[in-house]
Amino acid sequence: MRAEWLDLPVAREVIASVAEGLAARYRVEPDTARREVERIFSANRELEKALRGAACARDVERLRVFKEAEKALRKELYYDLRRYRGEKSALSDLAGRLRAANDPETRGQMVEAILAAHASTRERLLHRSRFIGILAAWSTSARTFLDVGCGVAPLLLAREAPWCRAAAYTALDRDAQAIDCVAAFAESHGLDWLKARTWTLNEDWPEEDARYDMAFLLKLVPVIHRQERDLLDVLGRVPAHRLIISGSREALAKRGSIERRERAVLRSFAERTGLTCIAEEETGDEILMLLERTPHSVVEM
Repeated sequence: MRAEWLDLPVAREVIASVAEGLAARYRVEPDTARREVERIFSANRELEKALRGAACARDVERLRVFKEAEKALRKELYYDLRRYRGEKSALSDLAGRLRAANDPETRGQMVEAILAAHASTRERLLHRSRFIGILAAWSTSARTFLDVGCGVAPLLLAREAPWCRAAAYTALDRDAQAIDCVAAFAESHGLDWLKARTWTLNEDWPEEDARYDMAFLLKLVPVIHRQERDLLDVLGRVPAHRLIISGSREALAKRGSIERRERAVLRSFAERTGLTCIAEEETGDEILMLLERTPHSVVEM
């Protein structure tokens, strides 16, 4: 039940001000920001006491209890927005429901729900036609695909990209929940050419993997560059003739362009691994580069 004191004039003014600031700084809608402020503030008894006794919003905003509550709220929202996927239980439930679906309409609904639950694909949904068009143009001669750090992108590609449906498509990710969703999709749609398994860069490339025509490293290189830079050379040894790598144009949590930084990271990766960039495109939210191995590539397969 919503706390009645949130409707006090001073409380409403403070909540509106904080929510406006959050919506301006972070990638969150104003109504969502307001609900989050109310949720966090309503559990803070010290803040409630301060708001009940305040004559104006400015009096409250000077208080340590308010500053600490606002700081905690910003931190929680920031890390929540940076999560690549929803709660594990939610993805597991969706995978189970996808497996249990008996008709195309229900399966389609479950697929859309899974795509929307993972940040990497949720960002692409508005630009899916452009994204798939670029990959199609660069993959015309490819018959075998390796999707590294795949998330749930194989659901989008297998369903909407005819050029990869009859190929051998191997999807790898360290996230067991994402892999379960891909496996559920393959099982429910009878796609024996789509294989998914958990895997980490620390394992290096399994020896039984053949060399692929194309590897997808979508939004992966910048993440590894930030978190595990020593493993970039492992990515460079991906067993494929060509690679499509990508980065984001906007930050996942805060509003603002990160395009210049991401593009620099992608180009640095190509130079570091001796791969040649032969094409570059972009969508509304993503930078994509097509890399190719040459006889002079410095990283051995």
